[in-house]
Amino acid sequence: MGTAPLRPHHDSQPSLLAAWMAASAKVTEYVGWTPDEIEIDGDESLLAEALLDDRLCVISDGSYKLGLGTAAVQLVPHKGGKERIIVRCQTPGLPDDQSAQRSELIGLLAGIMVVDWLLDQWAPTL
Repeated sequence: MGTAPLRPHHDSQPSLLAAWMAASAKVTEYVGWTPDEIEIDGDESLLAEALLDDRLCVISDGSYKLGLGTAAVQLVPHKGGKERIIVRCQTPGLPDDQSAQRSELIGLLAGIMVVDWLLDQWAPTL
């Protein structure tokens, strides 16, 4: 897959954080979920390029202890670059709903959501 030109679908600078905030605003007490924290280290456009070049790695880890599940995700370019996206989240649900497997899955979901938002912001025609 070659590098596709990055074409934001709006006049302002594309922003993964703007997409995350917009999605988070739609979450209610009973419907929806988004990660609790997203941090971008470095140039977001380089991360988008890595994604479009099939060089972006999504690394996820979930954990569970004492009725609380959490997950962390990093999106980093394969072989090069210091840029990264860090995602942190608490696993939704009641204490009895929590498990290590649920936390692992919420980490995977968070990674997929961030990839989707990154594509939506930087390559909306794909």
